[in-house]
Amino acid sequence: AYKATGEERYARTFDHEMISWIAQCPVPDHAANEPGSAWRTIEAGIRMGGSWPQAFFAFRKSPSVSDTDLVLFLSAFLDHGRYLFKNHTRLNWLTMEMSGLYAVGALFPEFKEAKSWRELGANTLAKQARRQFLPDGAQVELSTEYINVALGNILKIPEIARWTGRTAELPAGYTVP
Repeated sequence: AYKATGEERYARTFDHEMISWIAQCPVPDHAANEPGSAWRTIEAGIRMGGSWPQAFFAFRKSPSVSDTDLVLFLSAFLDHGRYLFKNHTRLNWLTMEMSGLYAVGALFPEFKEAKSWRELGANTLAKQARRQFLPDGAQVELSTEYINVALGNILKIPEIARWTGRTAELPAGYTVP
């Protein structure tokens, strides 16, 4: 709505929501994969692979979002990258975690760990593309929805690599030319 209208009320709401979330949800020192946790690794990966970067880049030039708040939001991206690098699981969750990790590393290359994040995300999902799918094309968890989730996240990495000019960094054979 902000991109379509330019109405600052959307930017003010985003700013307020982000500040509130960051204050209420400090990053844990362990994988917080218990029900109700704001830091389940699956959600951390989903946030980094989509909604948070999209919102950040949509609102970053808004006069309603201060430079101080932008730095705070960037620190939250840094926290997510470090958290996902250290804490990840398996199967379809892993695809969301690693695509989110790759995204934050590709979209914010200024972070000193960004290259390591991209390498882990891309290398892990290149391997998972071979491990998670059976010869008939089904995903190993045998759920039609998980096929879409796993494949979508595996394919998100070359898409982000193209956007950011990083296709040369992808493991050999990750994408078909």
